[in-house]
Amino acid sequence: MTPDLQVVATSHSPYLLDHFDAQDVLLTALLPDGSTACARLADHPDYERWKRTTRSGEFWSFVGEVWVAQQASAVQGRG
Repeated sequence: MTPDLQVVATSHSPYLLDHFDAQDVLLTALLPDGSTACARLADHPDYERWKRTTRSGEFWSFVGEVWVAQQASAVQGRG
C-alpha cells in the first residue's frame, strides 16, 4: 500500500463518477478570460440537499459545470 499515491483521471461518464464520493470529484470550467476554475462537486450550493438521494454522477449530470464558472466569477468580482 502506498498512502501518498494519487491517481488523476478524467471522464465525462456519470457512471464512472458514481463510484466516487462528491468530495473527490473535481470539476473545471473555462472562464471568459481563458483561465480555468476548479471546484469540488460537493461544493455545489445544492449538494447538501441532494447528497442523500443522488450519486455523484447523477448529481453532476443534473448540475453540470456552469456553476463552477459562476462561482469563480463571483469570487473574482469581490477582489
